[in-house]
Amino acid sequence: MTFAQQKPSSSFLQGLCENGTISPRLFAEQFRVDLETLADLAHVPPEAISHVPESELLQDYMRNAASVISTLLECSDLDIERAITWFRHAPLIELGGATAEQYVSQGMIAAVHAYALNLAAGATG
Repeated sequence: MTFAQQKPSSSFLQGLCENGTISPRLFAEQFRVDLETLADLAHVPPEAISHVPESELLQDYMRNAASVISTLLECSDLDIERAITWFRHAPLIELGGATAEQYVSQGMIAAVHAYALNLAAGATG
C-alpha cells in the first residue's frame, strides 16, 4: 500500500470529516487556506469545492496532506499548529526547496513522507 492509499491513523483526520468524506471547509479552516487556494492545490476548479466536495482529486489531495500531518504528529513532538505551519511554509531544501504543501500538490507524497520521517528522526532539517 502506498502513502497515497493509506488513511491517516490519528484523530486528526476524523476532525476533518463530515458525512464520511473530508470536508473542504473544515480542511481549509484547519490548514488556514482559502477555498480557492485549496482548489488550486488539489487541481480542481473552484466550484468543485462546493458542488463536488467528494471529487477524487480533491479528496486525494486533502487525504494526502492530512496523512503528512498525521505522520508528523505521530513521529515528532510537533503539535497540530506547528505541523501545519511546517507543511505550508518550510522549504524542503533536500527535495528542491518547495514546501511540503507544494510537493503534495505535485503528487510527491512518498518523498514528503520520507522527509517528514527523517525530520522526526533528526536526520534532516
